[in-house]
Amino acid sequence: MSNNTKILRLVDEYCALNAQSKVLAEQADAAKAKLIALGDGSYNGTAHKVVVSTSIPVRFDSVAFKEAHPSLYEAFKAQGNPVTSARIHGR
Repeated sequence: MSNNTKILRLVDEYCALNAQSKVLAEQADAAKAKLIALGDGSYNGTAHKVVVSTSIPVRFDSVAFKEAHPSLYEAFKAQGNPVTSARIHGR
């Protein structure tokens, strides 16, 4: 089997699996929405338990901090780690 054939099969396999994962994610999201609709609480299945809770997240407002303390903002600014991705593009 040539290298090009291996790559074609690998790309096709990746795309097929990605499509399947999207369908499964949609089904999982629908089931999750139904559990959330039941309200806060603990819900038992045969092998798993799901806890639904509502919280109010708190985030750091970096824009306001930068405006209020520009020198501190610059001193603590850090570059993130590189991220490698593979994106599917249709033909």
